[in-house]
Amino acid sequence: MFRSTQKKRGRVLLFLLLILPLWSCSTEETPKTNPGIVFLKKKKKHPERDVAASLQLLSRAADRVARDWDEFLGFQRHLPPTALGNSQADVSGHLAQRYTMSYVGPVDNFLRAIGKTIRWKSVVIGIPPAAVPTIEIDAKKERLFTILRDAGVQISPQAWIILQREKREIDLVYPPPDSPQKIAARGGK
Repeated sequence: MFRSTQKKRGRVLLFLLLILPLWSCSTEETPKTNPGIVFLKKKKKHPERDVAASLQLLSRAADRVARDWDEFLGFQRHLPPTALGNSQADVSGHLAQRYTMSYVGPVDNFLRAIGKTIRWKSVVIGIPPAAVPTIEIDAKKERLFTILRDAGVQISPQAWIILQREKREIDLVYPPPDSPQKIAARGGK
């Protein structure tokens, strides 16, 4: 009984602490001419100002969304369409099997080991960079497709992992290095 009374008191106190600051801000008082009379100041609404302010706020929000969307697409511009097009819905066979593994090291050794395990061919396309991309995989009962996708995200944009199911092949693709003209056009990045 004591606890329920204490809970009720706590709730009432919390309610009052939340409502009182809002209640005190709800009206604007004009200077009092007579201590017994209180005049409330009415705010004049200007709908055209409200609409203009709303449109300006909406415009800024749209600009921010467009900028964030461009940044998001910039992260994905290095990925080929086939790497992004695979969905979890059409995963079957070896790619749907669940594996538990822990690996830290070069991605090409990882793909070779996976290829041997599922009896797929592992192919490296392009010239590997001097510093070969490394990955860290710590999977517990996850689909092989999910594990490979995680590895692909870790090495992007230095390389791509492309699965060719019809050929039973895992491709590790290193894109060609950019020409000096492309680097200069991007501002040295």
